[in-house]
Amino acid sequence: MQTFELGKFLYGTLLPFKARAAKQGISLELVEDMASHVWLKADRRQIRELLDTVLLNTLTHSGASRIGLFLRQLLRTDREILLEFLLEDDGPPARGARRFAYFRALAHARRLIEALQGKSELVVTPGIGMQLRFVLKCEWKPAIADHTSVPHGQAIRGKHVLVAEDNEVNQGTIAAMLREQQVSFEVVANGKEAIDLLEKNGRFDLILMDLHMPYMDGFQTTNYIRKKLNSQVPILGMTPNSTNDNLAPCLQAGINQFIKKPFSARDLVSRLDSFFSPGFQPLDQSLALLQLKTI
Repeated sequence: MQTFELGKFLYGTLLPFKARAAKQGISLELVEDMASHVWLKADRRQIRELLDTVLLNTLTHSGASRIGLFLRQLLRTDREILLEFLLEDDGPPARGARRFAYFRALAHARRLIEALQGKSELVVTPGIGMQLRFVLKCEWKPAIADHTSVPHGQAIRGKHVLVAEDNEVNQGTIAAMLREQQVSFEVVANGKEAIDLLEKNGRFDLILMDLHMPYMDGFQTTNYIRKKLNSQVPILGMTPNSTNDNLAPCLQAGINQFIKKPFSARDLVSRLDSFFSPGFQPLDQSLALLQLKTI
């Protein structure tokens, strides 16, 4: 296992393939969300071999004019991140010996995915192209700031946050953290009050949701927000328990990310920043639930 920055790793991996694609007149594009701005603790060699295999195979055998590698997070907890990779091309289905080589390389890629305890899906559509989707679960760490990073807390400055928390001490602590970052906020003590406020004034940029509250807990409240209010506002769940124990019910409710209590101001601000930085993608609830059952 190695610790490495995912974004730099991806761009370094793609560099030689982009040069080759340019010589072949093929457009090769990487499209990523904020999932790339994390440090992973994973088998770097295996992930590199996997990406090399699928990219080389697609460039060599697909006959595509356009290839896209898309990356997004499906789920992030305090320690783990569920990453979805989608390799998409517009090439015609390979034939003859090229077809055999093409699918032999994909079979090798699938073995690599399984070695990483991941799951894959291949869709070949005549006249449209190929989609190889695979999901990997890795340990992660917040991005390490450097001179190119957005200053800590800048992305959330000026945002409007709803805090749903029944403990008065926690209310005060969170309020002080948000006030320090120039974030406007409103505090409610339970899920029912949160829903009443959202129905009267639904213009919040994010909700900090305690999972264990009286009257309506965080699971019930989030489920109501998603299904009854039809709102996709980002929701950060707060829990004193292991986030792994809450994965399935949180996914079913539609919570985007989790943070374990107690947390520092820096931990909270870093997590909030990830929602408001460019490229944030909301939780794909149905696919994440599917992967949770199989990984």
